[in-house]
Amino acid sequence: MSREDIIRMAREAGFELADSATDEALNRFRAFAALASEAERKACALLLERMTERRRCHPQLSTNSLER
Repeated sequence: MSREDIIRMAREAGFELADSATDEALNRFRAFAALASEAERKACALLLERMTERRRCHPQLSTNSLER
């Protein structure tokens, strides 16, 4: 992620961040973004794991039946 990406995303999230933000401030935003991304990946993986297990236990379930 570039410096500009971090500043843009921070502003989109409602933070007030100057173009002259320090490297320390940007590193904190980068660390926060990494933690949030990791939590989202874990949540998606857990959901996929549960769906896979459900299909394994109930092979008659199709993709369409899971969407209902």
